Amino acid sequence: MSAPARSRDAHGDGRPVALAGRVTSPSTAARPADPAPGPRREWSDAELLDMLARREAGQSRTEIAEAHGATRNQVIGLLHRIDRDTDASEVRE
Repeated sequence: MSAPARSRDAHGDGRPVALAGRVTSPSTAARPADPAPGPRREWSDAELLDMLARREAGQSRTEIAEAHGATRNQVIGLLHRIDRDTDASEVRE
């Protein structure tokens, strides 16, 4: 059974405070949000087509990233968004 939600200032003495069914300390309850991510990269059409061609040729995401001066996660995210948007457009037709 979850604990009832209470104000972050309920104790004021460092004891854990219940917030929305989970227990957390006052110091973590008042923690600021994560900083904004770094600047987004703009990809040219030629780069996008090259990445898609490299993927079709069987290159790893790491190899594609190294070829374009990007991180592996940037490439994974980009290819995922391309696939997602392509799938969504095919459903609408």
